Amino acid sequence: AVVTQYVQNHPATFAKVILHAPMLSINIGQQNPILLMTFLKLINVFKLSFLHIPTIEKYDPETSPIFNENSDVVKNTERARYYHKLNFILHDRPTRGGSLGWLRTSLMHTQKITRPESIKRIQQDVLLIRAGEDFIVNKEGLFAISEYGKNVESILIPHAYHEIFSEKDDILRPYYSHILKFIK
Repeated sequence: AVVTQYVQNHPATFAKVILHAPMLSINIGQQNPILLMTFLKLINVFKLSFLHIPTIEKYDPETSPIFNENSDVVKNTERARYYHKLNFILHDRPTRGGSLGWLRTSLMHTQKITRPESIKRIQQDVLLIRAGEDFIVNKEGLFAISEYGKNVESILIPHAYHEIFSEKDDILRPYYSHILKFIK
């Protein structure tokens, strides 16, 4: 989502853009989007935006560095363990879950950047990589880029979860092949 908004606002910066399972529409489950946004606005008014999203594990300095083998965003636990460890080595405060304020801001921005007039501002060639078994992002935002974008190549990696780069070799080979072909 950040990259998408950046290239919409700065079209001459990059020659090509690769969007890897981008957060262009957040899966909010069975929640009514209007009621959810109303709730999040109230949370903001009462200065409670710092509260953690209840359905996502929040950062805990003692337990978060421990890798959870039962991840539902990757299939290759060896690679996922490596990236998890790297996240804690490279960052003072590693990413983990999100606050209700983050959710509100994210929902507002994804609505803006997936409007047809916003998507049409992207001038670069775009490689859009979709994970076939991604339950974190909805397909609607991804389809909006494909439909309204000028030069979009959309690739589906059928059996991949959201974090495609942590997948098994048989999923990664075609994934990296598409990326290298697009760059060349």
